[in-house]
Amino acid sequence: MDIDETILVDDINSIGNPARRAFFKGMASTANDIRKGIRDLADAGSPFSIAECQRLITRQLAETKF
Repeated sequence: MDIDETILVDDINSIGNPARRAFFKGMASTANDIRKGIRDLADAGSPFSIAECQRLITRQLAETKF
């Protein structure tokens, strides 16, 4: 990509920088795609995916403040 890695890391670590917003938007999109795949496999009966869905739900509930 011919980008200076140090500058990119600095940009990602700078609040309000467009590179930071793009980075976290990409991370959120990728995480969403992975979770969707896990859900789809759990719906199909994959034992690992069922367990992973349960783990993700438990983790989300533990991190949620009511």
